Amino acid sequence: MSATAPRFKTVISQKRIATKNRELALSISNYYRNKEWVLLGLMSGSLYFLGDLLRHLPAETRVETWKISSYQGKRSTGIISGIPAKAPSLKNRHVLILDDILDTGCTLAHVRDALLNLEVASVQICVLLSKKVKRSYPIKPRWVGFKIPPRFVLGYGLDLEGQYRGVPEIVEVID
Repeated sequence: MSATAPRFKTVISQKRIATKNRELALSISNYYRNKEWVLLGLMSGSLYFLGDLLRHLPAETRVETWKISSYQGKRSTGIISGIPAKAPSLKNRHVLILDDILDTGCTLAHVRDALLNLEVASVQICVLLSKKVKRSYPIKPRWVGFKIPPRFVLGYGLDLEGQYRGVPEIVEVID
């Protein structure tokens, strides 16, 4: 990136994101009704998605976060860090993994497999964005906010080298 601020093109507006969050929360709430479940946010990308979605979920919703990383710049390294070896608070609970974006599936596959090894009752996945690409790992989220073309996007928690997470909508950088 140059020293000057990049220009952005809106891909998904704040209004569309807010509407989708309400729809997802209703479906998730209905699915987990009468179950012991935990919402597991993968940080830092799902920060905004988690906060906004949580406002529409039942007040008693349990939340955990894992600081997971696999990206360097615009590409996944394929190396996942941040998965804990133990998570007693998740044992025998239904876990919903919440992530910002599904691309290759590497991160979500590793997190899902780690959770199953931690003896959770079940694992489901919710992503805000799903790129229309061939996956390296067989991941099928139960809930998807938006399907997007295979482009690099920023904002609403998604970053480039730690910057631009606070852009309030999903954007592309215009070169």
